[in-house]
Amino acid sequence: MTAKFTVLGNTTLTTSSASVTFSSIPSGHKDLVLQVLAGCINDNGRQVFIRLNGDTGSNYSYVNMKGESGSSLSNSATTNRLFAGSPQLPAANTWQMQMQLMDYSATNKHTSTLTRVGNNTTGTFVTPGVHAIASRWANTAAVTSISVETSADSFSTGSTFRLLGVN
Repeated sequence: MTAKFTVLGNTTLTTSSASVTFSSIPSGHKDLVLQVLAGCINDNGRQVFIRLNGDTGSNYSYVNMKGESGSSLSNSATTNRLFAGSPQLPAANTWQMQMQLMDYSATNKHTSTLTRVGNNTTGTFVTPGVHAIASRWANTAAVTSISVETSADSFSTGSTFRLLGVN
């Protein structure tokens, strides 16, 4: 069976912004896929995070595997938002992220995600590399909003964010 994708939201920034939010997400799909092609204004050390339903509690956990320019890293943590990579975003549209939120509308289990991240440029704080991240939101609420946030700075003009429903 072939998966069918429905565009639920599509945003291209016309001015810089520290976050982008998709709200009023309908429950009629099996999974969600969040795709981001972005950059940030400055080449400073930063990370990207996802917040679900505006939840600021420390009930997000992740395992991260990262490889870049001959080095590797793995780590895990419990935080107040989902980790979505730390490619430092030195230039517009050089960072790609795809996160799948599985069974996002179920109310009898926690929401699990798988994220793939790629960075294709070199800057002061970054070299080309990839991340693979498995995450869990320890909450049984259906996901109705998703915010993509930077830990510092803002996403640059022209950055694109797309949310897909998967059937």
